[in-house]
Amino acid sequence: MSLSGCFMFSWVCLSSCKHRACTMDNQCCHDQCLGGCLEPSSSSKCIACRNLMHQGTCVDKCPSGYYTFKGWRCVSFTFCQELHNQCKQGKGSDCYEYVIHNGACIPECPSGYTTMNSTT
Repeated sequence: MSLSGCFMFSWVCLSSCKHRACTMDNQCCHDQCLGGCLEPSSSSKCIACRNLMHQGTCVDKCPSGYYTFKGWRCVSFTFCQELHNQCKQGKGSDCYEYVIHNGACIPECPSGYTTMNSTT
């Protein structure tokens, strides 16, 4: 049995790289990358996203028809609706009836808001 240990990425990017994000050989990453990248100038090869991830690519905001989910990725209306419907069917006590509010798929309405009756 082989057990992998931790290893540290330790490199310093050129100050000319926006947000100081670069590849291991000092090529600047795409503007949406955070903490480095595997290929320069590609928003789909980031170590992590500065803002949000949509279908494997880092983006500034979710495209039309998609919603922020858990603060780091974009999901479709259908995805959020499925989470909502699973809880309506009584699948667990830690289940949330997700709703869409202000461009995000969230576990429940914020304080001062309520859900409206729907057939979904």
